[in-house]
Amino acid sequence: MTVFIEFLGKIAFWIYLACGLVMLFYLRAILVAWRERGTALHSAEKEAATSRAYHSALAIGVLLLVVGAVALMATLAPALGGLPGEELPESMLVTPPPALSPLPVTPTPTLERPTRPAVVIPTAFPLPSPTEPPPAPACPNPKAGITSPGMGAKVEGRVEIRGTADIDQFQCYKVEYGVGEMPPGWVVIDDLKYDPVSEGVLVVWNTAGLTPGTYTLRLTVVDVTGNYPEPRCRVSVILE
Repeated sequence: MTVFIEFLGKIAFWIYLACGLVMLFYLRAILVAWRERGTALHSAEKEAATSRAYHSALAIGVLLLVVGAVALMATLAPALGGLPGEELPESMLVTPPPALSPLPVTPTPTLERPTRPAVVIPTAFPLPSPTEPPPAPACPNPKAGITSPGMGAKVEGRVEIRGTADIDQFQCYKVEYGVGEMPPGWVVIDDLKYDPVSEGVLVVWNTAGLTPGTYTLRLTVVDVTGNYPEPRCRVSVILE
């Protein structure tokens, strides 16, 4: 687009000259048409002369618009870079900003990594002595005794009481608990059991709601005659 405007600015004079000659031609046509209209006898002839004069005037208006457009473009041509072979005036030149001087760089001291002290790994660790389980209760009759928990064991929650209840002519057994090492009374855990047990779970003792402290457990096994040996197998435990 800039090249086209520069080209129009270069040939603007010749465009003005050509448009002026054409406008003179149309002015002559307008004068001839008005003369014919004045001498015409019929209305049709007058209308034809008037139409020719109107079209000539319209053409002159178009030529004037062309001349005005070319004049405007010729005015803008220097602002868009000037005609070929010309240079822009100094007022239109853009002066580049001055170069910025580099900022001084302050060297950063190098940080030395601290030396990690050597870690001395011992060649052997003393192993803790294993905790010995509570001793099993001393029950004289191996067919009617408690094997777990042991004497002085610490228990809480639901406690499995394991042992054996399988005497000759077995009928039933019960497991009871009492408060202290010498209980004043006994409470049956769960209910009477009518199935013999050999080295298994006798009952599950639910200690919820009981006060922490020392309790004593005992097992009683009854035969079909209703007799039962003295329940000498007792276990003292600590409820936490």
